[in-house]
Amino acid sequence: MLCLAGDVDPAAVADFHARYGREPVPVDAVDTGSVTRLSDAALDLVLDHVRAGELRGREVPVLRTPRPVAGSAPHA
Repeated sequence: MLCLAGDVDPAAVADFHARYGREPVPVDAVDTGSVTRLSDAALDLVLDHVRAGELRGREVPVLRTPRPVAGSAPHA
């Protein structure tokens, strides 16, 4: 499972790549339930891992989305 939390900015993605490498791996699920913001780099990271699973014949992972915050407008 790929678990993301907080503000996943380009620096967080760079840290992920430094720790785990750039090669995406198939995942069974992506948990974004604790994410407050996903940068474009973070979205690319998620999509790369989802595509890696699809290329190996896995179903698209279950995406868990963040809960709405009271008083916040939905993102378009």
